[in-house]
Amino acid sequence: MMSDLESGLVKFKEWASHLPFDSRPATGTDLAALDTDFLRDRYLPSAIDREALSRDAQALQDQLASLRLAHAGVPTWAALIAFTNDPQAFVPGASVQFLRLAGREVTAPIVIERRLAGRLDDVIHQLDDLLALNVTVAIQVTGSMRERRYPDYPLDALRQLAHNAIMHRSYEGTYAPVRIHWYADRVEITNPGGLYGRMTPEAVSDGDADYRNPLLAGIMANLGFAQRFGLGIPLAKQSLTDNGNPPPEFGFLPELVTVTVRARRDPRTRKASPLSTTKSIAAFNNKGGVGKTSHRYQLSGSSLM
Repeated sequence: MMSDLESGLVKFKEWASHLPFDSRPATGTDLAALDTDFLRDRYLPSAIDREALSRDAQALQDQLASLRLAHAGVPTWAALIAFTNDPQAFVPGASVQFLRLAGREVTAPIVIERRLAGRLDDVIHQLDDLLALNVTVAIQVTGSMRERRYPDYPLDALRQLAHNAIMHRSYEGTYAPVRIHWYADRVEITNPGGLYGRMTPEAVSDGDADYRNPLLAGIMANLGFAQRFGLGIPLAKQSLTDNGNPPPEFGFLPELVTVTVRARRDPRTRKASPLSTTKSIAAFNNKGGVGKTSHRYQLSGSSLM
């Protein structure tokens, strides 16, 4: 016959098994794994009204429990992904792989290769910077010497789709990272985990949403990486349209979702704008050096490189 303690543990595990993976307690860990300074200084003020926080005398453990970041002193998987300095020690796939390729095939020479790891906000900030440094901007000077700028990809769309992949990917039972492959004519973003819940290919394309990781989605919103729930894809599609890019293309497999963003079409020829690989290398060399964003200049129909 089970003791009261054993019976309680069985009930606790049964209750936890019905939660989304990110909301389950990470049994075998404790709050010592979390970056408590970051939680107190950065996250709690964004997640709890400042006035209420100043009045709240709760211990950190109780505050985390009230935000569903911990259960009985055990952090959730979302808390480990977002608030430890080494999430990959607990969730090995919680990273992003970035490849910039000098061609249209995966066998093309690699220009930039990065594995982005660390605390969730660090990964996203690194990724946002990396996306910005790889965008090429064509500047067209008109007869009145006024400039018009044409990025090959609208940065906001790339960020929306990349953040979406981090938010909605599967973190359970996989070592695979989110993969971003930047080819000469397109960017492909692939996340582990197929369609979730009530989602269908049509629903994804229409911008509908269901949440595999509802707790992680809330954390990203509080950190400022998901300002408007459910509107990431519609906002990305609008940004692509405004910039002259084709709409995003979605591909679905049982264990993967991929979105392909194709380069902006040249407004004069309607062909995909070529990328200046050499200048992109100067902008962000393979040792991690940071320089200026790549530009192409066009004046009276001529290219000035």
